[in-house]
Amino acid sequence: MKMKILYKLPGEDPRSLVIPNDLGVMQQLVGGYIETLRISDRAILVMNERGKIYELEPNFYLGAIGDTVVGPVLVVGEDGEEFASLPDDEAEEIARIMRGGFEI
Repeated sequence: MKMKILYKLPGEDPRSLVIPNDLGVMQQLVGGYIETLRISDRAILVMNERGKIYELEPNFYLGAIGDTVVGPVLVVGEDGEEFASLPDDEAEEIARIMRGGFEI
């Protein structure tokens, strides 16, 4: 099954992608093992769990945790306990916030 996500590389604007709902694909996009963090009722941030250890490039400041997220990130939706497509309205809002100051 495919899902629509937001993908953001450091120094770039977020962009919408359609990817397989597959752990290996998500790991490839973030460059390693994944770590997740809920950032809204309908959105989950997926990042490299060892990004700080590997000293990956800063991506944006995440006010909810008071820290900078590093490396490539995905933002996905959820369906119960499974990852799913990010709703379009949520994707637009998160992309707008990321573009306008990189703080969620």
